[in-house]
Amino acid sequence: MNIKIIKATKENITDIALIERVCFSIPWTEQSIADSVGSDNTYFNIAYADGKPAGYMSMQVCCGEGDIMRVAVSPDFRRLGIGRALLEECFSANKLDAVFLDVRENNMPAIKLYDSFGFEKIGLRKNYYSNPTENAVMMKKKFSKIAWSDNNKLFDLYDGIIGRDLKKFPCICPLCNRESVHFYFHRFKNIDNKSGLWIWCSECKSYIHSFGQVPDWWNNCNEIEFSSLTSEPNYLEINKSVVDKWIEKL
Repeated sequence: MNIKIIKATKENITDIALIERVCFSIPWTEQSIADSVGSDNTYFNIAYADGKPAGYMSMQVCCGEGDIMRVAVSPDFRRLGIGRALLEECFSANKLDAVFLDVRENNMPAIKLYDSFGFEKIGLRKNYYSNPTENAVMMKKKFSKIAWSDNNKLFDLYDGIIGRDLKKFPCICPLCNRESVHFYFHRFKNIDNKSGLWIWCSECKSYIHSFGQVPDWWNNCNEIEFSSLTSEPNYLEINKSVVDKWIEKL
């Protein structure tokens, strides 16, 4: 199954409303969705599975903090990792210090998912939900400030990557000798074949960022768009498994 996640725009409002109606007893109206999608301080993304609307999430953002309003996956597309992928893309696209959310007390699959992202329970809202009446668990996730360092020794891997001798990731880090180095080329649009290069180690937190030609063998640069991957290593780190698998498709 081909799952694609994009940032939602007004063209996706009808699809979001469809997901709302099958997931919630009191769904948002198309007008309320349109108002939120058009807001500067609200982030929406939506997942399509084989071209069909499968899930979406929304989050209000202010002063470095996010408040997740919805994470919804249609019943026909659950247990496919779509909820996790929506959250990963959201956290990759937004530089945040902390994120908050509420979840139904008996929604154990959702609570388990949030636990896996490092959310912690911080309180309980009594009888917060209706249809049916239920308590809401309040949760919070803090984003740690990771100390990354630029280290030119990682350039030792560059020739192997370009020559295709090195094409499986993660690979061995020349600094800490652990299999924890990841690699990403970000192709710039409308600038020939130039790209931003990232090589980073998830263990010793070393990285390099440079510019160069996209390798001839890299033929799926535009298959997935993670615009935030060019920001800094700790945001790349969130999607490292996706990037590794992406390279393996070549």
